[in-house]
Amino acid sequence: MTRLLSALALVVGATGVMGFAGAAPACACSCVQRSPAELAASADAVFTGTVRAVRGPGLFAGPEDRAVATIDVDAVYQGDVAERVDVAAVPAEASCGVEFHAGERYILYATTESAGAAPYHTGFCTGTEKLTARTGVGGAAPGPAKSPRAGAELAPQAGSPWALGAGLLVATMLVGLPAALTLRARRARAR
Repeated sequence: MTRLLSALALVVGATGVMGFAGAAPACACSCVQRSPAELAASADAVFTGTVRAVRGPGLFAGPEDRAVATIDVDAVYQGDVAERVDVAAVPAEASCGVEFHAGERYILYATTESAGAAPYHTGFCTGTEKLTARTGVGGAAPGPAKSPRAGAELAPQAGSPWALGAGLLVATMLVGLPAALTLRARRARAR
């Protein structure tokens, strides 16, 4: 019986280790390959820039919640884009999003949003990609570059979820503490 349990534990342990070690990340998103001209035709703006900062969608974010990246724009290929813009994206490639990292340079094919998390939105299938010294912009740009216009197009700054939580905690204590003290005093008088 001991041999059987030992053998079973060995098999389960080995397959578990192989499962973790050999598993490739799953990607539920697949995109049709399109040329830069085709990608630009479906975008409101095409530009390159470096990510200054990324604000995540929050601690309790769902799969469709978006991160917002602030981009310092260095070249515009299509559209009227400011020198600093906020771009929203689902922060997971498996959900057809783009995971932005501060300090990295990207070419962005973006659409405008009037009521979204940021003035621009992009995704994995739009053509947005990280640029490297090896790849550069190269054939990814749909045309000649121009300078961005002065100014910024930034998302409204929402309150921090931590500030909301702290506010609720303080309010609960302000109401709860006097109520608890009153209840305790009544019980003491009743004895």
